[in-house]
Parts: sequence; structure tokens; C-alpha cells
Amino acid sequence: MKVAFWSDFRKEGGVTGTLAAVSAVCALQYHKDIAINSNHLSDHSIQDCFGKTPFSEKKERAQYCYCYGEPEYFRMLWEGCRPVKPPKIKCQLMEGLYLLYPPDLLEPSLFRETVPKEMLSFLDVTAEHHSATSQALEEADIVAVFLPQNMAAIRIFFERYSSLIPKSIFFISNYRRSYKRKAGCSPAQFVRNFSIESHRVGTIPHNEDFAEAYEEGKMEHFIRDNLSCTPKNRNYSFMHQLFAAAEMILRSKEGEAH
Repeated sequence: MKVAFWSDFRKEGGVTGTLAAVSAVCALQYHKDIAINSNHLSDHSIQDCFGKTPFSEKKERAQYCYCYGEPEYFRMLWEGCRPVKPPKIKCQLMEGLYLLYPPDLLEPSLFRETVPKEMLSFLDVTAEHHSATSQALEEADIVAVFLPQNMAAIRIFFERYSSLIPKSIFFISNYRRSYKRKAGCSPAQFVRNFSIESHRVGTIPHNEDFAEAYEEGKMEHFIRDNLSCTPKNRNYSFMHQLFAAAEMILRSKEGEAH
């Protein structure tokens, strides 16, 4: 099953970090094998979340994001010591989690077609309004949409992307229960206002420990340390929602989200 993780809101989505966390939960808690890929190259990639690059050294870096199809994307892809005939897998990020080489000009699909059918295929999709975004969303079986906690912004999204709604599941990113402004949106309000089944709506709560793990490349450690945490643990609510997110995706694989 092909799942596109995507947000149309650049500063609100937190897509890469959430993809990494949900993937780790799927691998460790539900014993799934997952192939991860991206349709863009950026200064904070999925492998950074798992400490597979020098990102964790906290050196100052140039901010960049190049989308599939752009000349800079292919320049960086091939100048990054990519083998002439690369293997399917770039590296294993952790148990059950495999990072694929980004697609190049010779590949018609942004999801690598060589991924075995029994594996989940997760794609980190750029928020840039680019042909690479449209292609990824079209190819995906399921689109995991990340939205801000703002009713007006969500309404605009539904107006712009009505065609995606049938195959989408939705997450309110950086969710805070204490957000009481009229512009805010809770899962219950979301379901009521947009007539979406409740099992297709979740939240990704704001969590400082998660944010730190994301920045420092310690995603696996964070998930492992909190996988069996109790309600007394300050990360319990966050982990509970990650489990719910993973289950939403796995249910979708079984055809229950439609």
C-alpha cells in the first residue's frame, strides 16, 4: 500500500517528523516492514530523524528544499555519491524500517515500484506547489493529510482539494487541547463540520520531547523509550495518538477507511 504523507501548510505540517514517528511505531509495535522515500531533497530529511547523517552535530546548514523534477534535485541526487546502479535500499534506519534511494529521471513512479507488496510504502511529499506533489498524491492509495488547528484554514483546504477527500485520512498537527480561540478546531468539530467519519480523523499533539528527538536525530530512542509508557508518563498522550495514527493507516490497508 502506498501512503503519501503531506501537508499544504509549510509551517504547520511537521510531516517528516510525524512520518518518522509513525513508521517507527508501525515497525516496533505492529511488526511491519516499511519502505520510506521522499519526492524532495531538503536540509532536514527522514534519515536525519534517525541520526543517519551529520545533522545531529548541529552544524549550521543552508536551508534548502528541491522537488523531484527540478534541476537542483537531480544535481544533488547524483553529486551525493549515488552509485551508477544503486540498490533498492539506501540504508536500514532501524528494525523494519528501510530508506530507499530517491527517484530519478528513469523512474516513472515516485513510489518505487520495486517495493514488495507485503511492505508498506511511505512517501514524504513536499508542501511545494509543484508537479511532484500532484503526481505523488495521485499515485498514492492513501493520503495522510496534516492540517493546522484552524477552522478557516481547514475550510480552504477542503475547497481546494475536494477530489482527495475520499482517499484521505486527516491529522490536526501540533494539537493543543488548551487552544480555545474561536478559530480553533477539535476532532469533534472537524467531524461535525466536514462530515468525515471519526475513524479517519486524528491528532498529533504538541510534545517537547518529540520535538527534541526530531531535532537531535533520536527518533528511534524516543519511540523505544516510550513504547510501553503508562498514563503517568508525560509522553503517554502523544504516544497514544501515534498508536491511533498507525492503526488508521493499517486499517486503511485492510480497506476499512473507505
